[in-house]
Amino acid sequence: MNLNPPLLLYVLSRSDRIAYCSLHFRSFSAVTTDAFSLIGCVSAGDTEVVLAFPALDCHSAAYARRRSVIYFLLVMWVAALPIGLFLFLRYLRQADKLANARTLHRWGFLYSTYRPEYYWLEPLYLMRRAVVVSLSVLLLDDSHVRSTALVTVMWLCGLLQVYLRPYAHKPANYWEIVVLAVLSVLASLISGHSVVQDGPYTIGVQVLSSLLVAALGLALVGAVLYGKVAGCRDWFRSNSATICMQVS
Repeated sequence: MNLNPPLLLYVLSRSDRIAYCSLHFRSFSAVTTDAFSLIGCVSAGDTEVVLAFPALDCHSAAYARRRSVIYFLLVMWVAALPIGLFLFLRYLRQADKLANARTLHRWGFLYSTYRPEYYWLEPLYLMRRAVVVSLSVLLLDDSHVRSTALVTVMWLCGLLQVYLRPYAHKPANYWEIVVLAVLSVLASLISGHSVVQDGPYTIGVQVLSSLLVAALGLALVGAVLYGKVAGCRDWFRSNSATICMQVS
């Protein structure tokens, strides 16, 4: 039986549905990067070659034949997935189904992370990924412009985050700001350096970038562990009387 994705999503169990959608969302950045890498051309002497396949000349007939397939992939995946998700969430909103228990059970992972008025943010964050990837790949030859564009995008996203604070839990809003700030610093560190033209980054940049990423990762892990410990402590306090009665 040939099941298209929408029908398949309704047939799958909730856990399988989450895994199916998570696979698509997690692969979104990878597919977007590959697609833009295939249309991104970098200078190579007197000609230009494809970033992902340097053996392929951007001015050749072989590349012209493949380019239509790449554009189709960009339209059907990079653009269609966020737009389709937004239209689906908007339909649920207009049908007044977002707060419905059955809808929450099936699709809550797409919007319940955010406050109710920002149910539409997941598609926007997918588009943000696409913008960051496109700038990183298509401006690879001009490192100054690339870094400036990336820092600008990060700051605009950070300002929007500060203004909206869309996540339902306050710590998530703070951590989103911290992550965007770290990404803007990383984009600034690589300003003026092109991997294609200048080779690997300097040892100083590599070490500092690694330290920033490691510090952020450890801080996030620490915050998660602290939240778990605090939750267990609150649960024990609220149930301590019952536990003592059962023990005695």
